[in-house]
Amino acid sequence: MASPDSISVQRAAGAALRALKRRGAPPNRLTRAGRAEPLRPALAIEALLAAMRAQFGLPEPTANDLLRPALADWR
Repeated sequence: MASPDSISVQRAAGAALRALKRRGAPPNRLTRAGRAEPLRPALAIEALLAAMRAQFGLPEPTANDLLRPALADWR
């Protein structure tokens, strides 16, 4: 059984992913630079992983184990 901490991280990752659509975020949520050039999925995934590591204080291997499988499906 997963620890309560890992479940909360997975739920937070799911909430973040639900806000994103496969075709990209709506234009009103993007900065001027973001509208000019779409963010590549690989770069978006790395940014999301970095944000989740910072938010929850996770070491990189733990974040990869918990989040990369879900992000691979999203990609």
